[in-house]
Amino acid sequence: MKKKDLRGQAFSTESIFAYLIFLIVFAAIVFLWNQSTINIMQAEHNVEVQDLGIIITENLIRTKGIPDNWTKYDYLSEDADKSGVKVIGLAGESRILDEDKVIAFVDMMNASNNNYSAHKWLLGLSRPKFRLEFYFTITDLNGTLYNISGKKLQTGKVPSTDAIYMFPVIRTAILEDEIVKIKLIVWNPE
Repeated sequence: MKKKDLRGQAFSTESIFAYLIFLIVFAAIVFLWNQSTINIMQAEHNVEVQDLGIIITENLIRTKGIPDNWTKYDYLSEDADKSGVKVIGLAGESRILDEDKVIAFVDMMNASNNNYSAHKWLLGLSRPKFRLEFYFTITDLNGTLYNISGKKLQTGKVPSTDAIYMFPVIRTAILEDEIVKIKLIVWNPE
């Protein structure tokens, strides 16, 4: 009787199956890793935007600005960045707003002309990492828009309906001996 020539198969169906399982598991791990990285980066961005909104709002209502008399400069000119205004502050004292500074800020950040784009960097919104816009309002405690000398206290760009991210910061302050709500919405148009 002849012995059969038994040789091992070079490539069996089991090895193909094992290789496919390995590829599927590896692809799933890579996909989950990428998704986790994207989620972490988005969460970090959101926290940074929230922090920026809080810092801007607190600076507006707690500080006088740098220089203290920034409203005396020609802040509406094209060369406002060369005028010496470094930081905008609306307060005469912490949380007690100065009417002249509030009106100057509303005029300075008016989105209906070029002022908004030319001056929003003074709030810290022109960082290369962010493409952010803002909308600022002062209302009474009932939510009615506050007026000084017939001027409504709102400025900036109204958030669009397709904004991917909006973060409102609401604080209280005193204006004309009344408690008012300060609302700053930092939003991302992309």
